[in-house]
Amino acid sequence: ARKELRRARRRLAQESHDLIRVRRAGGEGISLVWRCKTELTRLAEEIDSLRAHAQRLEQGREADELVRKKLHNTVQELKGNIRVYCRIRPALGEWERGQPSALQPGRSDRPGSVGERVDLLPPARAVRSAQMPTAFTFDKVFGPESGQAAVFSEIAGLVQSALDGFRVCIFAYGQTGSGKTHTMSGPPR
Repeated sequence: ARKELRRARRRLAQESHDLIRVRRAGGEGISLVWRCKTELTRLAEEIDSLRAHAQRLEQGREADELVRKKLHNTVQELKGNIRVYCRIRPALGEWERGQPSALQPGRSDRPGSVGERVDLLPPARAVRSAQMPTAFTFDKVFGPESGQAAVFSEIAGLVQSALDGFRVCIFAYGQTGSGKTHTMSGPPR
């Protein structure tokens, strides 16, 4: 009976030791759970705060975008609702390269005038008759050396207005062979 009593006491001591260890671990676990819960609450509050801030920034961005669209369209209207550009296409083929161009771009020589001038020279057979060149004035003249980037930089504001939802029309006009396709597509690659 004494052996059994010693075994029972050892088992009781082991069980008491295990119970103390479980209580400590349980206490640490409860403490860990409490810290995690506190941290989750803090993070949830921070997320809510950041969401509210992002919403305020988005509302401000939308308001700024409306102002930008209106101001951009006002600038486009001040430039003129109707603009006329002239693009002189480069000479095509060997024959045209050897001939003098009938169109000569140049700045307007009249003080205070707005726009650029193009002189249409009389045909070679009319030079003898002392016929003067005919001058035309455009908002912008693109010479034969002007590339697509120069043309686009001039109409980029109109493209932006179209993207902003305003009505815009851009078209190329001229007789056959005058360079409409060259104006829209650029030189062949």
